[in-house]
Amino acid sequence: MLKTMSNIVKAVSQLPETLITPEIVQAAAKEHNPKLLQYLPAKYISQELIDLIFETEKKNNFDAWSLSYVPEKSRNYDICLQAIKNGIENINDVPAEHRHGEILTEVLKQIKMLHLLPLIPASSWTKQQAVTLIKYIWYHHGFCPYKSDKWLNACMKVQIALSFVPPAIRNFSFYLHLLEKEIIPVAMAHEITPSKFKSHKYYLILAEKDFTLVPEHWFDYEIFRAALCSKRNQTYSLMKNKKLWQKLLECMDDTLADVIARTEPQCFKNLPKPFRTAKRLKLAIESDSDHCYDSCLIDKKKDNRLLTKEVCRTYIHHASCYPKFPAKIWTPAFVDYCVKQSKSLRWLQQVPRHLITWEASIRVFKENTAYIDCLPLFCITPERAKRYFRENPDNKNDLPQRYFKDFSEYTGLPWQFFGGEVSLLQLKHQRLNYTYCRIGTTYIGFYWEDSDKHYKVIMTRASNRYMSAELVFEEEVSTFHKTWLEKLLSDNDPKFVKPKVDKSLLDVQAISYYGVQPMKNILGTEIFCNTFMGQPIGYCARKEGITYHTDNCGKELFEGLKLKLQGMAVPTTLKEDLKELTQDYLHTTYGFCYPGMEAFIEDYNLDPKRTYTVLQLRQIVEQQGQKSSIRRFSRELKKIHVI
Repeated sequence: MLKTMSNIVKAVSQLPETLITPEIVQAAAKEHNPKLLQYLPAKYISQELIDLIFETEKKNNFDAWSLSYVPEKSRNYDICLQAIKNGIENINDVPAEHRHGEILTEVLKQIKMLHLLPLIPASSWTKQQAVTLIKYIWYHHGFCPYKSDKWLNACMKVQIALSFVPPAIRNFSFYLHLLEKEIIPVAMAHEITPSKFKSHKYYLILAEKDFTLVPEHWFDYEIFRAALCSKRNQTYSLMKNKKLWQKLLECMDDTLADVIARTEPQCFKNLPKPFRTAKRLKLAIESDSDHCYDSCLIDKKKDNRLLTKEVCRTYIHHASCYPKFPAKIWTPAFVDYCVKQSKSLRWLQQVPRHLITWEASIRVFKENTAYIDCLPLFCITPERAKRYFRENPDNKNDLPQRYFKDFSEYTGLPWQFFGGEVSLLQLKHQRLNYTYCRIGTTYIGFYWEDSDKHYKVIMTRASNRYMSAELVFEEEVSTFHKTWLEKLLSDNDPKFVKPKVDKSLLDVQAISYYGVQPMKNILGTEIFCNTFMGQPIGYCARKEGITYHTDNCGKELFEGLKLKLQGMAVPTTLKEDLKELTQDYLHTTYGFCYPGMEAFIEDYNLDPKRTYTVLQLRQIVEQQGQKSSIRRFSRELKKIHVI
């Protein structure tokens, strides 16, 4: 029965003493549960049994147990440590000679342990244990504001706890260690340190941590140096204390002045005049992490003498803002240095304009055009002006106004079009505000007013390139269909004439507004360019009588033709008359090109977003009659039985 039980100790706790046998005791001891000792008669508790119970490496895997049931002579250090880890109340039964080391550390870890400290022998304390005591008290209190009730409570608890530590340990070295290593907050370490230990050496360390805790009468050269050289950078706070700052000035030397310039460059101008040197100003500039205020490092009325060539070069190399440099500094060599080394371009605001170079203007247009008004006119070329105006249309006044006047007089377009030249295809497809294309001496512009968003096209033309262009027409765009621009121009330009195309090229002419120019023949595939007013507007590939149109000449054109050759070979039947067709379906199934389908849609005034059946398309063609797209794309329309 015992072999099948999972908790023999629990069974023993319920057995009458008369039924407990040596065999049961041995079996229970192998569970290594110290709680067994409180259930056994005294006659079974031997050193051998205790050794068996505690021989396992698995510790604390059992319920709470009391050390009091272990015979006092058997309470060795390891058993006592296990007991303390199992329950801190067992400290009362730990022999005094064992209340040290790890057992003491376990006591000090407890949130509530002040009542246990009287149980610790004086001989058990070490400096490290005393430090651990204070560390855990502060850890359990957590962060709390200086001088708050919680902070004061923690401080009081530390002082009470330390009263149990032998005075021999609580010496000057101990309190200095607390301060140096910041075991607890500096202010609290200072609060608990006895006055007798607060010597000059102590205040040197305290000044490095927090000079505000040092009494004013203790400040001397060394204390000031410790405070200024601190990693906490207390220079600015010290300067704000008028009494201490005045005292510091009285013992100022080059070392302290250098520290001030390095740690708080903004305080440079507050140094006495003998310490405001060019060399130290360079140090302040190089040390300033916030270079936006570098121009304020000196008093402009008192310290212009410090702006030597080397100092000015340091400003340029390290700073972002600069004081007013002396006029003699500005030489071609110094300007060249500024161009190559400066972090910002603010120096352009004070350099004589005749010294500004082309290289400087390159940086302006590349990095910050806010300084364009500092540049001489030769740096603002028409091309640069156009690019700048397109990016900053509200900054027209930064540019030479003659550029806008000359542009409008020559092109006949409003000045807002300045710099907006694009190709005909870009004008048609991108439709960017105030853009235009030039075709010979003809100018075609597209724009809208922000107030009404009415899109308009304007056309001007000059009789020759030596004359100013004059207005041809200005019309509103009603809708953006496939050939919106071509139709608008052909309807309103009195000089527009539809191009005549040879009959053999009618199938490669996308719409009747376009001219056709043969380009090349690649392995039996003919390539043509569709033109409008002499400008490329699209491309067509033809092979074996099959044509394919795209806006661009490239991979898309050849892959589209290949798809159409395959699609046109797919048989169709009249059963498909009721199938609803879309442009995407016709493209993927038969390879029909989008420009051709859009030309058919426009010819017959169809809705490009709707779907139509073959039967519906056939009826529409019969009702409206044959138009130009029927002639151009007869093969495709016959393929799907529209004609």
